[in-house]
Parts: sequence; structure tokens; C-alpha cells
Amino acid sequence: MEKPDTKAVMFDAGNVVVYWSNKGFQKKVCEVFDTDWDRAGLEVDYVSNIFVRGQISESGFWDSVSTRLNKPYDRKKVDGFFYNYFLETARPFGDVVDLVRKLRNSQYSTVLVSNTIPPHAEAMRKFDWFNEFDGHVLSCEVGSAKPEKRIYDEALKVAGAYPRQTIFIDDHEEFVRAARSLYIRGITFNRSLQAVSILESKLRKEGVVI
Repeated sequence: MEKPDTKAVMFDAGNVVVYWSNKGFQKKVCEVFDTDWDRAGLEVDYVSNIFVRGQISESGFWDSVSTRLNKPYDRKKVDGFFYNYFLETARPFGDVVDLVRKLRNSQYSTVLVSNTIPPHAEAMRKFDWFNEFDGHVLSCEVGSAKPEKRIYDEALKVAGAYPRQTIFIDDHEEFVRAARSLYIRGITFNRSLQAVSILESKLRKEGVVI
């Protein structure tokens, strides 16, 4: 079957465009609250789901975790942590950034669609790779996170394309399935585990000219 014309390509950030790991964050939480991740993980995940939608501040995040764990913490130990952690650990995959640039130069609309928190959004804007995209849809700024329908709708508006004209790339299969349910063509890809040539091959199969 002939593939529809592609007008836009959307990219997730973590482990698609940039290397990302939560291990340092988990270690920090355990250190700050003198606990282990088995005890803290579920509570942190609950609060993170609010934080990633921009519904609480950074201090609100730490306060909420403290309340849910019923453990006090030293604010000095967490001041600026998220911003600095991103700057220190997030590293772009140069070959993926090159691919984004090629797509953009070929007149495809390129959009970064990321579940992220306000301090990470601020840190992202410090990197050159961030500006390689035509547009950006960040969960903490639109109040919605993948796999919710609204963030995909926002991304389509930014891209200026219809769902069938759009390809969405993410390392989380759940988020790719959500995109497909909206008739966006989805590709699951993790640059931390796969070569960029695999992504390029999948894009070509969708009719994208690279």
C-alpha cells in the first residue's frame, strides 16, 4: 500500500535525541530522604506525574515527596538539583541531531515532544540541539503528558500537519501505541540501544526521503 505523504516528524527527547538515565535522580532521592528506592519509588512516581505536567513547582515536588514518605529533608541538598543534573548528564546523540537537521533542510516539519519537568525544560534550552527543531511541545508547558491525547494534538498543531502526514518517534512503546491510536504513524526507537541507521531505515520505509 502506498504510504501517505509525510509533512512532519516528531521526536521524543530522552534516549532518542539525548542520552538520559534516571539512576542519578533515584540515588539523590534515596540520599536526601535516607531511604531506598523500593520504599520511595511509587511515591516519587506519583508526584512526578504531577510535576511533569507543570502542576507543581520544584520545591512542591520535594515537599510532596517528603509528605508522602513522612520524612523530612534538607532543602539545601536539593537546591538546583534537577537543572544541574540535566546539564551534567544529558548528552545529545550527534547522529540523531544530524538526522533532524537533514529532515528540516528537506522541508519536513520537525517537532520535539517530551514528557519533562520545568527545570529540565529550562536546561534543554541551553543546548544547541534544542534549536535544531522547528517546534517544541513540552509536557510541563502544555499541562499534558504522553500518552494523553492532548499532547499529541498540541504537537500536531505545532507541526502544522494532519495525523496521517506525521511520524512520531519514541523509545516507549506505550507512547507509540497512543500515537498510532490517533492515526499518527509511530516508530519505536531507542538510540541508547540501536544505531541511527535503524531509524533511518524505518523512516525510509515510511516514504521519508533522507
